[in-house]
Amino acid sequence: MNYRSSSQAFKFDILTVLKYCEITSALGELDVRGLGNATGENIPKVSETIQYLRFCDLIHNDKLSSFGLYILKLKKFPEFFEPLLLFKLSRGGINGGHYYFSRLLNDVLYNIAFEIDNKKSLDSILEKCIALEIEREFCKDNIEGKRKYFRQALNMGLANSVSGFGKMGMVAEKDGTFEIVGYIPHKLVTAFILYDNWPRGRAALKLNELVTADYLPGRIFFMSQDVLYQQLHELAAERLIYIEQQAGLDQIRLNPEIGPQDILDRMVEYAEQTNALTATGL
Repeated sequence: MNYRSSSQAFKFDILTVLKYCEITSALGELDVRGLGNATGENIPKVSETIQYLRFCDLIHNDKLSSFGLYILKLKKFPEFFEPLLLFKLSRGGINGGHYYFSRLLNDVLYNIAFEIDNKKSLDSILEKCIALEIEREFCKDNIEGKRKYFRQALNMGLANSVSGFGKMGMVAEKDGTFEIVGYIPHKLVTAFILYDNWPRGRAALKLNELVTADYLPGRIFFMSQDVLYQQLHELAAERLIYIEQQAGLDQIRLNPEIGPQDILDRMVEYAEQTNALTATGL
């Protein structure tokens, strides 16, 4: 994949991203000036927000993507669209994700979440970000640039409960200290991520391997082994995945008749059923 800068001058704003999806859907194509006129935002802000849409796979061939259309169908269900967008951002730059969200979640905050002391200062977290032992993905920013954009992803992205992912509760800031805790996604979100980002060339993954595998649910959402295992067995009971024994070890296989879109269809079906129950007062 060609290098794509993750050095956006503006924060990731969930509501703005959803608004851009709605406008692009109405316009029928990606139109920078049309988005600017509709939102009242200047061209630099529009251009950088479009970059976020691309990181989240919401745009394809300068039109709203199939995934983007599903996100609009799920826009009243934050338990679906918020973790889905966060996954897309943090799935690793090599997979199309955002460098700073990916490194922050997979390499720094994941480890902190399982420490006895899971409360850290901003400076402590930033130092861990800058001091990553292995630069697994290329980034052109210098040290000060990295510090700036890691801070933005943490403060304005993960901890912000108004425009970011703060309501998910993974990162909570109080008096300059950040508490890092796990998040339990809906099991269909877990299923979608498995199908959307399954490691290439792997027919199966060991059950214990899935807990810490890069860019998969256990690592992105800091899920405990017990919670992840429970969801995997629930998915297996619905035949969305298979759990098999090989040499005495449990391993996971995907259902060859199912793809990411099938999981999204199930989310939409769940959302429609929930809306129907709400409308009838049940």
